[in-house]
Amino acid sequence: MSQILKLEIPDSLFAAIEREAVSKGSDAATIAMSTLKSYFEPAARPLNNQDGVNAFRAMFGAADLGHPTGLDNDRIDEDLVREYSHGLTD
Repeated sequence: MSQILKLEIPDSLFAAIEREAVSKGSDAATIAMSTLKSYFEPAARPLNNQDGVNAFRAMFGAADLGHPTGLDNDRIDEDLVREYSHGLTD
């Protein structure tokens, strides 16, 4: 499916499009369509494409803080007992 879009553009813009068309052996309408497609089509791609997945994964990382930061409840309980017992003996 396609739509017709009528635009009124300044003479200077039309001249630039026409110069590009002549340099590429094409016509102004084809150059305008190609430029619009290259500008708008990347934004219309689905978000679940592999490029998007890879870009999202590139944001992942890891950090070593020099001490455990996990959810080891037994270890956390031991740490709490140790810290609270120091408060009782001081």
